[in-house]
Amino acid sequence: MKVLLISVCLSILDFGAAEPSQAHFMITVPAQLIHPSKEEACVTLLQLKGAVSLRMELHRNDHQQVVADDKITTESFSHCYPFQVPAAEEDKEVWLSHVSAEGDNININQTKKLLIMGQMYITIIQTDKPMYKPGQIGTILYSKGF
Repeated sequence: MKVLLISVCLSILDFGAAEPSQAHFMITVPAQLIHPSKEEACVTLLQLKGAVSLRMELHRNDHQQVVADDKITTESFSHCYPFQVPAAEEDKEVWLSHVSAEGDNININQTKKLLIMGQMYITIIQTDKPMYKPGQIGTILYSKGF
């Protein structure tokens, strides 16, 4: 019984003293973007060893926009990079978001799809009653364009 207890305690101590060799990361980029607007791409990197080169970009065909190009030297890093949403040539376009990070204990090379849409304009008009008879004059209470 004592041998079992000692071996369990040693394995717990050994596990707790072990240093993780792999870094952890989280990268957030909105999946749907509206032009013209400003958005943010956020990066969190934990348990880094040594310097890390980070690059984030948006691209479609021959169009490319660099969101971040950074050299990270701290063990933990968290930052949001603001960027202007690129113009879409059509109403809706699929762009690619590419992230790469290279360091001693991290190697990220990921590409995800994004939808970029042009801004849509909507006009709302509110009147004093829901229906009018032909020729009847109404009063506009509220009018706003988005």
